[in-house]
Amino acid sequence: MQKFGRPISTTHRPWWPALAVWAVAWAIMLGLDGRFDLANMALILVLSAAVAAIWSKPWASLAASAAAILAFNFAFVPPRGAFSVDLRQHALLLVTMLTVSWIVTLLMARLRWHAAEATAHARRSDQLRLLGEALRAADTPADQGSVLQRALSELGGGPATLLLRSGGGVGSADDDGARFVGPVTPDEA
Repeated sequence: MQKFGRPISTTHRPWWPALAVWAVAWAIMLGLDGRFDLANMALILVLSAAVAAIWSKPWASLAASAAAILAFNFAFVPPRGAFSVDLRQHALLLVTMLTVSWIVTLLMARLRWHAAEATAHARRSDQLRLLGEALRAADTPADQGSVLQRALSELGGGPATLLLRSGGGVGSADDDGARFVGPVTPDEA
């Protein structure tokens, strides 16, 4: 018989690839220090923030981007070794880096949300298709009631009870011409 159960969540993502991306980016920037200008090294940082956002949770990616830009300011922006900025263009560079990194992070989060919604929609469509096939395969309305009761129990994660009205031979009925399909509590009986 077909299963109509709930889908298992698969939202866990490994954190180590993001950490590796940040480590490689910092190794490249430290290796290129003095050979390339500040704007080109800033592009490496923005690229690493975008790539690390693929594996990071949004809040972790936002925090890592902010921390990386502060560290970039401390390590590479004159005056080095301080969090102050001498030139307005360097301040604009830092603000732009942070803004672009955060926009990419938020776009990745939105992309993940849309992908999860599309997956859930496809899963619901498949569940409805399976239910339709099972209902079409049932010979009598009583069999259809059993299929529906089982599907509702599996989707709801607990017991479901249906009250079927008798009409045209729907199995054994009580005095009202109705019968229960599924577990019945004493209050319902």
